Amino acid sequence: MRATLVTSALMAGSLLVASCGGGGGGSSNNGGSSGGSSGGSSSGGSGSGGGSNSGTLSCTLLATGSVFNPSFNDGYVYQLLVDASNVYWYDIEASGSTGTIKSVPKSGGAVTVLASGLGGVNALALDDTSIYWAEHDIGTGAGSIKSVPKSGGQVTVLASGTPAGSTYDVFNPQAIAVDSAYVYWADGYTPSAIRRVPKLGGSVTDINRGGPGVGKMVLDSTTSPTTIYFTDGAGTYYSTPIAGGAATVLATGAGNAFGDFVVDGTSLYNSAIGTPTGNVFSIPLSGGAPVVLASNLQNPHNVASDGTFLYFSGDLSGAAGGPGAVVKIAKSGGAFKKGLCAVGAALTAYNADWLAADASNVYIVGFVNPGPGGGPIGILKVPAF
Repeated sequence: MRATLVTSALMAGSLLVASCGGGGGGSSNNGGSSGGSSGGSSSGGSGSGGGSNSGTLSCTLLATGSVFNPSFNDGYVYQLLVDASNVYWYDIEASGSTGTIKSVPKSGGAVTVLASGLGGVNALALDDTSIYWAEHDIGTGAGSIKSVPKSGGQVTVLASGTPAGSTYDVFNPQAIAVDSAYVYWADGYTPSAIRRVPKLGGSVTDINRGGPGVGKMVLDSTTSPTTIYFTDGAGTYYSTPIAGGAATVLATGAGNAFGDFVVDGTSLYNSAIGTPTGNVFSIPLSGGAPVVLASNLQNPHNVASDGTFLYFSGDLSGAAGGPGAVVKIAKSGGAFKKGLCAVGAALTAYNADWLAADASNVYIVGFVNPGPGGGPIGILKVPAF
């Protein structure tokens, strides 16, 4: 479930209570040969960690969205992105049939609707001027790749139907990424296809067709990329050249994943869901067994980075504070810190869903215990801890 619940008590703000947890061990160097495949994962030593208590950190409510209705499991916020000035997200209406892409200043202020009346949106991407998304008709799966200026305005359809340069329809696109010239996405066929189109529109090029299904993907660079990294969502990670060619298996057995992952110059980082067997791990970009950075987690998902640390959402089993947290850990593993939102005396945080990070703050979609009728969804900002 992607839904996140926030009651109206959030309008008064909330607190992120950070506490230390044990469990994340240091990582082991476990690089493999290029294209190497490995079953299972290598633990970085998930014993008891250490660290000091960060205390209570002030949390700011930036925006509220649609009302989530737990009786029908509809209405939710999907994905968070940040740039130097704003936070962006996709908001499904409570009817579950249409959605909007919105933004709000990081410093707080009015919410801007960038695009409305949308179908299902599986992924968002940003560059300096625009936001891009992969959209599909909720009933038929017919897909399209679209963009709109960050300030709002005319929506541009970059690819839809059977686009120029291709004999294949755009169908239920699952992932999206951008560089300085192109928009990349993965169609939801089985087998799948990774494709690209110029940012200003034009002919579509198939980079990899007939390969494994793609859940999420990232580029190794946003300016002059050479490689696409992606996961099938079921524990196998791949790379494929931007210039085209077959996908190479980097690792297997990493566990089922939900949400975004990140890469740096040496590794990719993601989480594997499970209760209580979830973990956060790294995989060498050259291939090799997953290295567990933190284990015994309750359904962690969505890994973000500020360049130095990783942040993810999920519970630390046995740690104080109850279920639901934002967790910080070094890229090499080791001790971690846990942040938990507390909203007033009568409400306790249950979960944190999508999240993003910059050098100063972490941005989350909060999830607190709702009343019988649900509650509005909220976008929250806390200082990096």
